[in-house]
Amino acid sequence: AVVTDFGVAKALSAANVVVRDADSSGTGIGMAVGTPAYMAPEQAAGDPDTDHRADIYAWGLLAYELLAGTPPFSQRPSHEMLAAHIAEIPEALSDRAPELPQSLNDLVMQCLEKRPASRPQSAAEVRDALEQAATPGGGTPIMRAAVRWSRRPRTATLISLAVLVMAIAGAFAFRPRARTLDANQVAVLPFRLASADPSLRYLREGMLDLLAAKLTGEGGPRSSDPRTLLSAWRRAVRNETEDLPRDRALDLAEQLGAGQLLIGDIAGNAQRLTITATLVGVRDGRADDPRSVSGPADSLSAMVDRLASELLALRAGEGERIGAFAGVPLPALRAYLDGTALYRRAHFAAASREFERAIGLDSTFALAGLGLSTASGWLGTPKDQFLGRTVAWNHRERLNPRDRALLLATAGPNFPGSSGWRALIAAKERYAALAPDRADAQFELGDGLFHFGAAAGIPDAHARAMESFNRAIALDSSFSPAIEHLVVLELERGDTARVIRLAQLYLAADSASENRDGMRWSLAIARGDMASARAVLARRDSLSSMAKITITELPYVTGRDIEAAQTLVDTPTRSDADLSARFLDLVLRHDIAMNRGRPARGAAHLDSLRLAQPNSDDFYRVTDGLFWDGDSAAADIAAQSMRRKAALGGPIPGTFKRGKDPAYFADLCMSELWYLSRGDTTGARRVSRVMLTNYDSRDSLSSPPMRMGCALILDAQLAVMQQRPDAHARVDSLDAFLRTAPDGPILRMGNLVTSRLYERLGDTRAALFAVRRRDFFYGRASFLSTYLRDEARLAEKAGDAAGATEALRRYVALRGDPEPALQADVTAATEAHARLSKSLAGR
Repeated sequence: AVVTDFGVAKALSAANVVVRDADSSGTGIGMAVGTPAYMAPEQAAGDPDTDHRADIYAWGLLAYELLAGTPPFSQRPSHEMLAAHIAEIPEALSDRAPELPQSLNDLVMQCLEKRPASRPQSAAEVRDALEQAATPGGGTPIMRAAVRWSRRPRTATLISLAVLVMAIAGAFAFRPRARTLDANQVAVLPFRLASADPSLRYLREGMLDLLAAKLTGEGGPRSSDPRTLLSAWRRAVRNETEDLPRDRALDLAEQLGAGQLLIGDIAGNAQRLTITATLVGVRDGRADDPRSVSGPADSLSAMVDRLASELLALRAGEGERIGAFAGVPLPALRAYLDGTALYRRAHFAAASREFERAIGLDSTFALAGLGLSTASGWLGTPKDQFLGRTVAWNHRERLNPRDRALLLATAGPNFPGSSGWRALIAAKERYAALAPDRADAQFELGDGLFHFGAAAGIPDAHARAMESFNRAIALDSSFSPAIEHLVVLELERGDTARVIRLAQLYLAADSASENRDGMRWSLAIARGDMASARAVLARRDSLSSMAKITITELPYVTGRDIEAAQTLVDTPTRSDADLSARFLDLVLRHDIAMNRGRPARGAAHLDSLRLAQPNSDDFYRVTDGLFWDGDSAAADIAAQSMRRKAALGGPIPGTFKRGKDPAYFADLCMSELWYLSRGDTTGARRVSRVMLTNYDSRDSLSSPPMRMGCALILDAQLAVMQQRPDAHARVDSLDAFLRTAPDGPILRMGNLVTSRLYERLGDTRAALFAVRRRDFFYGRASFLSTYLRDEARLAEKAGDAAGATEALRRYVALRGDPEPALQADVTAATEAHARLSKSLAGR
């Protein structure tokens, strides 16, 4: 018997090095990979300790199916099936097949035990039990004659079936095969005529030319040359009225090197036609569901266009969305399908180009807009992301309910306005509940929890994110975005063995992905292979933006290899020639310097920033002075500059001019925060009141959250400074807003302000909760060192020694080589870490 193209085995074979290097085995790669109907509970849960006993469970499932007719839980959707394998006992086999001997029933059900330790522990045990069950008197009850008689046909059927399977497998093994099959080439056979109407005969071969005109190969499938195909077909048939049997049709497609075979029927008359067709994979013989189109004969071209679109969508796994493709030109559909395939393999830039091309061909293509929004979000290109969301939003009536839920989960329920993180996560939860069988739905939920869950105040956000990513991989083991995120979470947990397995699986699936160097870096760090890490850094000029983000942000997650990230951002690259890229690089270099306890170096980067764009450094100098060990004198000068820019040098206005952008409100807010920190309350109260009461819808979309947040920060600060009776309530209002607010500078500094205000009010636990709310692996790591230092102090004060120890570990690692002015602070943190570690060890 020959096992052909076995999906999971193929994926694991491609990642064979994972098995060898991780000292793992087969199914036990530490993640949920497999077909839901045949997965052991530990596989479905993504248990990294899965071993050969999962195969014992799978054998039990197959035996159950052969003897009962269907596997357990077969009528349920994939996600429910996975949950059932984890938690539910299958219906007893004896209830489904009462004629079986009890010993065989017991063996199969024992193989389906939830706990691996309760199953047979080896294939040899299963074999021995089978031999006993098959031997009358061999320690098992003798069947009654009637039962024995009723079992013979079943046994004969199973033997016949086994022989048939081997015969078919053998036939496939010895079929002459083309050296290579082009997955994009489609062999279109002459269509069968289901009608005797002679006026339709022209379509028998004519469909080849019509489909060849649609399947041109431009960014997708192409038809085999009709002349070449007809020549081969005529050699294969006795006369031109004959239709080839399926196996011979597959042979013919194979001879032409086509990876797909299209067969179809035509029915109707000269006035009205029905065309039915299906695509068959030549290598595996898998046929998609047939698609049919009907209409007047004079609309033949449009019917063929629709038929081709539906067939391609079905083959690409987009069958659920066929309704959304109505009226979409075929070239636009091909671009969309190519973009979808590229996105699944983490080729985000290429996917964005394909989605944008699809929109260029059809400006109402809502699904292409959704795709562009999602793919460009990985690249940090807001313009493309906004374009995609706008197209999808303006034509959302063309989306099915689940895709409309996806739109809300990515664009936010308030688009084109901004939505808070809690609202976004809630939208992602609704999408995951509505589409539990979609890998991207599980990923979207995991992604929201991964990046924003902690900032939204969800304490177990990362544990829930891991569950979602594992579910996404269980549904689609090649879904690279989920694997990438799991690698980061496992690095955060310190599980380097699983990082190695995941990273190698990712690279084995597609070594040309957008973040391949980021994944190679992660793999090198997990192994402690600094030579490979340096080799990645040596290619800094050719690194993708995603790889750079991975390399510079991972140290903040792990607390290790921070110097390498510093080296990467401090080394000039070709991108420095571009002003906007240089600006962002300087901000990143500044952030790393400040986190590392090098404020003088950070200030030097701000000097360069000022040369690139006058006064662009003011905001950063004030926030450095408030939250990041920055120069107070420089911050004071910058605050005066910001006050002048916001027209607050003279009397404070009662209203704001319309159309102000976020920079205006940022200047206004930060200058007054600085003066408040110096005890000057003259401007803060009025600015807070005006920001709250003078809203204009024509202001920039991001202004309202900035204004509301700043007003609440100033108001809470004033209340605490003035020891007003409502001070705690004012801080609570700020705290509630920050848990729902969108990303931005107000949120990043707001949680620090809130934490410090709660601490001044004596509410240590609320202060600790606030300081632990911060986004994760999402752009700038603003004030991270300050967050960690404050968290360590508050955690120890609240009695959370373990939390304090971990925060101090990361703080000390981050500031491993500070400037002299901060050396005493780092020394004190190092001593506190040693003291707490010793205390925990003694406990």
